[in-house]
Amino acid sequence: MKDYRLFVLLFSLTLILYELPAYRNLALSQTTPITLSQGTSPSMNEILSKTFERVQTTPIMTHSDVGWDSLNIGGPFIIDDGSQLVMYFLGQTLPYYTCAIGRATGPKIEPPVSWTKYAGNPILTTSDSGWDSGTPNTINGNSIRFGSVVKIGATYYLYYSREISPLPGMIGLATSTDGINFVKYAGNPILTPDMVGEYHCAIPCVINVGGVYYMYYTSSSVNNFWTPNQYRVASSSDGIHFTKLGVILTTSSSGSDSVGVEQCKVYQASDGYMLVYEGFDGVAYSCNVATSSSPAGPFTKFSGNPIFQKSGVPGTFDQYQVATPYFYMMNEKLYLFYQGGDSPTGYLSHWSIGLAAISLGTPDTGVLKVFASYNASYVVTSVTVSGPQTVVGTTTTDLNAPLSFSLTPGSYVVSGTYFSPRSESIEVVEGQTSTVTLNFGGPLPPSVPELHLPLQLIFIVSAFASVAGLVFFARRRSTHYFSINRRGKHRRHL
Repeated sequence: MKDYRLFVLLFSLTLILYELPAYRNLALSQTTPITLSQGTSPSMNEILSKTFERVQTTPIMTHSDVGWDSLNIGGPFIIDDGSQLVMYFLGQTLPYYTCAIGRATGPKIEPPVSWTKYAGNPILTTSDSGWDSGTPNTINGNSIRFGSVVKIGATYYLYYSREISPLPGMIGLATSTDGINFVKYAGNPILTPDMVGEYHCAIPCVINVGGVYYMYYTSSSVNNFWTPNQYRVASSSDGIHFTKLGVILTTSSSGSDSVGVEQCKVYQASDGYMLVYEGFDGVAYSCNVATSSSPAGPFTKFSGNPIFQKSGVPGTFDQYQVATPYFYMMNEKLYLFYQGGDSPTGYLSHWSIGLAAISLGTPDTGVLKVFASYNASYVVTSVTVSGPQTVVGTTTTDLNAPLSFSLTPGSYVVSGTYFSPRSESIEVVEGQTSTVTLNFGGPLPPSVPELHLPLQLIFIVSAFASVAGLVFFARRRSTHYFSINRRGKHRRHL
């Protein structure tokens, strides 16, 4: 009997050891970071019919205690750089209000409130000589102003302007292959104030529309460095050589932008273009919008301006000022990045970056079906689907009952682990069904899945075999004992 029990034990252990690696890997199933799409642009009316609400009352990124950005940070501009979001922004320090450009990164999660400044900031400063060298130790005498970044192929194009009072503003370009180390264009400046009634060219925003690059910039019709009063636009076929097209917007006679306008960004909606800009009424800065059916303008101001104003709440970072607005769409939310000021005198504020948002509804869904196979059979494995939504489920061995998810349209990564980790990218399309199969190294699955015993069933079978063996040998031993005892009695009887 001992030999039989040993055999059963060894058989059970062999089965368990055979199956256990699969379950160990399942327990260690990898998780893919969430990947969020930029989202589909809503219509201009849909955006303007809603009110932006602060995501949080504290800044998402603030100025440092010391260093190049110890006074202010602002002018945020976001790009989707594959696995992460990248923010370029302006930093300012005292004395003399020296400005430079910095970089920060954040995970692609909602809401986008987690940002880490690049340790090597600033990434761009004034030159030692030339058009953007400035005059150190004078007000704004050693400053450049950030505009925007466009990625053309594998190259990052960073547009900026010099902010050196009382010299006229001019626009320059710097390029990079990694988004960090920028080299200034040898032909700078690429745009100068050379037209009648144009005293400054500053704070550029560049977008690409069908292969044509449009540059929107702040200008002045009078020689006033501090309060620009108009926006102009220029176009280019290569993002370097621009042709001026003229004025697209000016200050109002009254209201939120009656004294001046400054930094602007342009957002491409589904049915037109939105100039998102900061206005100044002589007391406070605010966020405003103007719209156009053409990227070349002209733009018409929204009657409900301003679309976003100071909080007015004592002690908050944006109690007195909000400026440098920028729209960024993620899934079904449009985020408004801005800088907030804590002083009634704008340029004496400490500025930090804040975030507001509006929700734009839920789109129709698409259906994703997932199978998993290994060594010519369907297998049970946990699956993580990461994308605009993140879901987790378990596949089955039944081809007719796949793991199925109804998901927001967008790009997803489907990942799972059996003996080895696998992942597949899939595009979920609105109103359609997409299918993905995770194959863990084996050939295509057969029409009839092979038997693959679960770990629990192995224990049950092993336990049953052990009990059956005990009963069998117990009965055999009892019979054997009875037979020996009866032979003994028979011998005594004889």
